[in-house]
Amino acid sequence: MRILERSALTITYKKAFVDSNNKLSSELFLHENMLGESKTYLTKVDFDDQEKLIKKHYRTIFELELEGIWTDEND
Repeated sequence: MRILERSALTITYKKAFVDSNNKLSSELFLHENMLGESKTYLTKVDFDDQEKLIKKHYRTIFELELEGIWTDEND
């Protein structure tokens, strides 16, 4: 078995994200009970500078989350 060393970024849904999604579509309605739920993304090891790690990956993670609920960039 091979051991992989990774850093992890955990995100939680906030009310603004849920509200923004719900304005776009009533078909893909996100319930407020999702608030506080989390997802974890694994990255290359970088334990020394948490701020740097977040700055490096926040845009990609945000876009992945948006893509998971809505793909029309015009909206």
